Parts: sequence; structure tokens; C-alpha cells
Amino acid sequence: MFEEIVPEYSLNEQEVLDIKASKAPKKQYCPYFEECGGCQLLSWDYAKQVEWKKAKLAETFKRDLPFIEAESITAYRHKNNFSYKQDKLNIIAGYFKPKSHRLMNIKHCLIQDPIAEKIFLDIKEIMRKTRILPYDEMKGEGVLRHALVRVSNATKEVMLTLVVGQSPYPGRKNFIQAIRNAHPEITTIIENVHPEKSPYLLGKKDSVVFGRGTIEEHLLNKTFFLQSRTFFQVHVPQAEKLFSEMMKRSAFSQDDVVVDAYAGVGVIGMLVADKVKAVISVESNPDSIAIGQKNAKYNRLDNMRFIKADATQWIQETKETFNVLIMDPPRSGAGEGFMIEVLKKAPKKIIYISCNPLTQVQDIRILGKRYVVKDNFGIDLFPQTVHVESVLILERV
Repeated sequence: MFEEIVPEYSLNEQEVLDIKASKAPKKQYCPYFEECGGCQLLSWDYAKQVEWKKAKLAETFKRDLPFIEAESITAYRHKNNFSYKQDKLNIIAGYFKPKSHRLMNIKHCLIQDPIAEKIFLDIKEIMRKTRILPYDEMKGEGVLRHALVRVSNATKEVMLTLVVGQSPYPGRKNFIQAIRNAHPEITTIIENVHPEKSPYLLGKKDSVVFGRGTIEEHLLNKTFFLQSRTFFQVHVPQAEKLFSEMMKRSAFSQDDVVVDAYAGVGVIGMLVADKVKAVISVESNPDSIAIGQKNAKYNRLDNMRFIKADATQWIQETKETFNVLIMDPPRSGAGEGFMIEVLKKAPKKIIYISCNPLTQVQDIRILGKRYVVKDNFGIDLFPQTVHVESVLILERV
């Protein structure tokens, strides 16, 4: 089976040459820039990055769009991760070079949260002192594969997830205690066991080894408890701008019955729940459903229901009636099957949030002449990268 190639924004040959020739602003200088590949636009000043992103959106939608710039363009990531590997006698930590198994030893990342970065680097020294080795998936030996850190923008609570190849292991108690001693700001630690040869960051088994297993985050006037696997926007202040602008432009009514498809933990549905009659959140991941229900209860939103189902299968089979559809699918888009069913259900309004405008445009073409674009804007959720977020509001003709 061939892996599906998803179209995404990229730099053309001339732009790549310009990027390489450009001198990064002092606050954006990174010695790993050309090898890492994580921040493709880093050597352009932010004004030029915005100009490039606006031009890409204009090319995609055949018109200029309102665009919301970011105020924080470095150290903005809510979720951060480092990988660990043995290199001869040394332990190295950082990111894998794109399309390779080569781990780059990184001491500073410009877009990573500084609290997370300090924890990642200190873990290397703690491993050395407690004789904990990185996990070698080829040999099935060692312990630590990756570390993930979430830092709450609102509460500053810190979650550390240790991805290990085996557990229990000799020195486990001392290792975890040493991390806690070095970083008392960590409010919870989760151990994820992942022994398989796999490109995925996380394994299937989680256990809470310290704290409550969640951190508290706020978006607008709602509270969200997040786990290690919870999908959440990485740039929280920009996410607040996105959802505020979306709600302002969408003109919800107290008579609206809203379906929130690809709901994750139900963030969007919870933000609009106060403005509508009912919200039906559709999500296939049972962990996301469970924490979504917990969050809805905590926020006293009794007009929300969570349904565990694949979005396409659900919309094909459901007898539910709704007049507003909110959809935030993965980068590959919703696909033909889902969009054809949307045409059949014919909600009066569709709000399509996308991290990939190219697949977003493909999807809405399927709606033909039955819907008209009433509003469309772009927002920068990922400064220094080629990624652009787009919001489309469509109404039935």
C-alpha cells in the first residue's frame, strides 16, 4: 500500500534560495536551522513570513483574505517533545532530521517553551547520574525513547510524559524522583510504554506516576483538563484569537443545533455551547471522548452530547437533525465521502476550520453550487513555519 501524498504549502526553488541567503533577525537566529527542517521560514523576518502566507491564501482562494498575525513568534509551543539516543559514550537529545533516523543534538529551540527545554536538557544529565540509558528499538534495550512536556498557558502547570521502551526498569524510582527534585514545577508525570519499532511517538499504555495525570488549560471563558494524548492547539493565545474571530463571524443562534465533527476533546463545541441550543460532538478516539465529557461537566454544559464514531460513518448513518456543522478535520481533509453526506444533510451553515487550505478547497468544491462562502479568514498559528490556518464560513443557497 502506498502512503497517500497530502498537498501542503511549500517553498519553491527560488524561495528556498532566498531563505538560505537571508540573514535571520537576531532574535530568530538558530544554528540548527538548515538541518532541522522544523522552522522552514526562520531566516525571514516576521513581516515577510506574513506576506508569504497571505500570498499563499490569496492564490488558493483567488482573493485577498483578512489575516490575523501572531504576537508571540518564538517560545510559543504548548506541547513540546525531545527524543533521546546513545551516541558512543554520550547521551544526545533533540529532533530527528527530516526523513532520517539521525537524531540532532539540540541545546536550544526557538519555538519551544523555555520551561520544557530546561526539563529536556536536564533529563540528559539525570540519565547519566542515575545510569538510565536511552532505548534502542533495534536491540530492544535501554529505557527512555522520548520526553513530552505540556506547559499550560493559563495556569503554568507542567505535564511530563516519559516514553519508555520497558517498565518497570532498574533505577525507575530514583530516576523519576531526581526529575521531580530538579523540577518542582512539574505538576504531573505520566509514563508511556512504547517498546515497538514504530514511527509513532507514543505507545498504547499510559500510567500516572505522579500527580493527577492532567493539567488545566483555559481558552476564552472555558476550562479544559488535558492528558498526554489530548490534541490541543500548540499556540494557545493564537487559538483564542481564532475561536473568538470564528464565533464573531458565525452569528450563532439559540435555536441552532450544532454538530462538531472531528471534535477531539470537544474544544470548539464547548466554546459555542453557550450560544446555541445543543451541541453534538463526534469523535472516534475514546480517550478524547472521556476527557471531553469531563470537561463539559466541569464547565456545566448540559446541552452537549459526545458520540464515539468515525465522522464519515456517523454522518452517513445518523438520523440526527442539525442545522450547523463545525468541522476541523486532519491535514488530509475530510474527503469526498464525508462531504457528499454533508450535501445530503444540507445544514444551513458550515464552519470549516483547516490547518491545510489546499485540502480544504478540495473538500468545499464537492459542495458545488449549493453553498456560498460568506466569510473566510486566515490566521498564523505556527510562526516560523509554512503552515497556515484557514477558516471558511459557508451558507446554503
